[in-house]
Amino acid sequence: MIDFDKTGEANFLNRLLFDDMTTKQNDLDLIVIYSGSPIDSEIIKDILTENGIAVNIKNELMGTIAPWHVSAGGINPVEIVIFAKDKEQALRLIKEFNKGQRADL
Repeated sequence: MIDFDKTGEANFLNRLLFDDMTTKQNDLDLIVIYSGSPIDSEIIKDILTENGIAVNIKNELMGTIAPWHVSAGGINPVEIVIFAKDKEQALRLIKEFNKGQRADL
């Protein structure tokens, strides 16, 4: 039997196991990556989904019917929710989408 107090292995194993679990949990946290109009939100959802990012749309129906009920003044009522681990890729894709929209104007 190993005396963990003398070797310090218990602390090492605890940090190894629990730090890894914390990282995995943070990666699985849900974050709002975008809020906007129902049409733009649907387009961005499709772009993210096509690139392998799991997406959920929040307030999709109410954001269309009565947007002032889900956001102040009805501005940007629909939210796109993703896993935190996909944040960088999603932001890059949304930035490309926004850049393309400005070019169309």
